[in-house]
Amino acid sequence: MGDRKRIEVTFDTEKHADILAEMEKFGNSAGFLKFAAAHYINMIRSNKSSGISNVRDLYKKQDNEESESKGRRRLPPGVGGQGKFSRLSED
Repeated sequence: MGDRKRIEVTFDTEKHADILAEMEKFGNSAGFLKFAAAHYINMIRSNKSSGISNVRDLYKKQDNEESESKGRRRLPPGVGGQGKFSRLSED
């Protein structure tokens, strides 16, 4: 498998007290929580967002944009419900 790397994370005990309290509940098995907390903090800093709800909104917006762009593609005549039209000559 891949190489394992150790990541050290330092928390501000006042700013991130809620995260530290949750980590203490899990004891030594909180390695993933530390990683997730660090990722969450970095995301907030870089995006200046207010939390997970903004991430959900971002994913919804991205999904909507992708579905709209797929819907706007033009299909050749006769495909996707578009009919071929030809003029009939009136005799």
